[in-house]
Amino acid sequence: MQTLCSWFILNEELHSYPAFHSDEGGQKKKLPSHRDIQSTLVRIQDKPPSFLGSREWIGSYEICLCFDALYDVYAFIQRLAS
Repeated sequence: MQTLCSWFILNEELHSYPAFHSDEGGQKKKLPSHRDIQSTLVRIQDKPPSFLGSREWIGSYEICLCFDALYDVYAFIQRLAS
């Protein structure tokens, strides 16, 4: 997931869509840590609070949820389709 996040952040072609390369304050997005990923899954209520700091693996479904929460991918895809 971190490799894909890096690609989103660094891909010049995606810079027309701000969610991929800057946060709400306009600062360059940083690569999410494992803790950031876990926090995102807890925040969106996919995982319980006990997941934070655990060594549990996540699957492709959780990765998709994180991508959407961190980069608003669903809105980006809708924008491309219109």
